[in-house]
This record gives sequence, structure tokens and C-alpha cells, in this order.
Amino acid sequence: MAQIQLRKIFAMLKVCAPGHERTETKHHWAIRYRGSAYRRLPKGQHSRQRSLRGDVNSFHVKAMCRRLGILDCARRELEQLS
Repeated sequence: MAQIQLRKIFAMLKVCAPGHERTETKHHWAIRYRGSAYRRLPKGQHSRQRSLRGDVNSFHVKAMCRRLGILDCARRELEQLS
């Protein structure tokens, strides 16, 4: 399974979901965009709080992009989703 770094995911969100909101919880990120929300994006294994170094499985990212309606744009931005 492909791994994607959180910093790359957030860079993709800036391009594909401008104006999105993200909220940090203990183990996950909640992403909101245009009335839709994906509340279970993991912080990544052994990721320290506030760190963007964690890696996330690509299936979580695909599910988030489908939910937010940005999958086509995300595939252009992240090669792991192609």
C-alpha cells in the first residue's frame, strides 16, 4: 500500500480544496470543505502532535478526496493516487 506524507496531503488540499478547514484531534485530522467533512484522516504512525512528517496510507487519502469531491484534482497532484 502506498504511503503519502501529511505535508504533501496538505499541499494538495491547498490546491484542490481552497478554503478547506482542518481540525486536529488526538489521533486524526478532520477536514471540512464545502459542507462535506472527512473526520478520520490519521496523523500517521508515530507522528508527534503538530508534526507533518507522518505517513498515511493512500486509501485514507482516496476516501477523503471522494468524500470532498476533489478526487480528479487530487490524482493530478499526488502520483500515489493514480
